[in-house]
Amino acid sequence: MYESEDVVLTFNYSDVVNYLLEIGVENQEAVELKQYIEEQGLLTNEIKINEIPIYYIGDLIELGKVKVYDKESNEYVEEIEVEERNEYCGPLCGAGHKYYRTKSGNSPFLSIWLWIS
Repeated sequence: MYESEDVVLTFNYSDVVNYLLEIGVENQEAVELKQYIEEQGLLTNEIKINEIPIYYIGDLIELGKVKVYDKESNEYVEEIEVEERNEYCGPLCGAGHKYYRTKSGNSPFLSIWLWIS
């Protein structure tokens, strides 16, 4: 479970573990996170994952492996708007972000830095 001011995101345990297994081949951080989640899964049926790297959460949203509950409307959201924005201030200067919204015009409930230079 991941919770912010605007939304609650819930994940299927198996989906998260399988995702981390796929990306963890050469990614020690993913291997350690998978291990942590597996250990916690033996202890409880709800694992709060607010501490995991936020870009993993973005990937899982885009893969459709997340249920998004909008606190304002008190409903689960069927589609998430994902906006990727790259801004340049020179040849070697700029930044890229991804923004996740419950609907067009809403403030992002999740913002991820993709790159900065």
